[in-house]
Amino acid sequence: MSNSDNDKKSNNKLFLFTTEGNKAVFEYMRNLTPQVFIFSVGVVFAIRVQELPFSDKSIVLGLVAFAMCFVFIYLFMANIIDFIDKITDFMDEKIREVDGYKKCENPSVLKSSLMHLITTLVLIFKKKKTLFFEFFIALIFLIMPSVVVFIASGHTAISIYKSLFGG
Repeated sequence: MSNSDNDKKSNNKLFLFTTEGNKAVFEYMRNLTPQVFIFSVGVVFAIRVQELPFSDKSIVLGLVAFAMCFVFIYLFMANIIDFIDKITDFMDEKIREVDGYKKCENPSVLKSSLMHLITTLVLIFKKKKTLFFEFFIALIFLIMPSVVVFIASGHTAISIYKSLFGG
């Protein structure tokens, strides 16, 4: 195999299947467990606040429930942003290599950014299908575990509530 063959192989390499990509995926998945726990306990506290008569204790419990939900949202977003940052560096480098790619003229405007995303995806689909494929795999890696976090949190909250308060 010649060096040009090796270069072609490395140019078509998907980030998710590199060592760095594996680490990013495993780190993302590993961070889901605390999210489930924190959100579940926050939901249990929020439900319990609804059932208790209004008092100092219910106010404190309500504040704790609110804080836990806030921490959950922070962890949820931070985990997603961290994963996106890791894959974006790789994809940005690959996208810049594609003939016809233009940088977004006004990234601070939502409409301009969305149009740039769509035109870039069309360009990538035409010229570098592996990168297009990886974009959608990355979306699946972000969306599916996020859905599972909400489902698992709800199920866990029900289990915790039943074990603590019966029913």
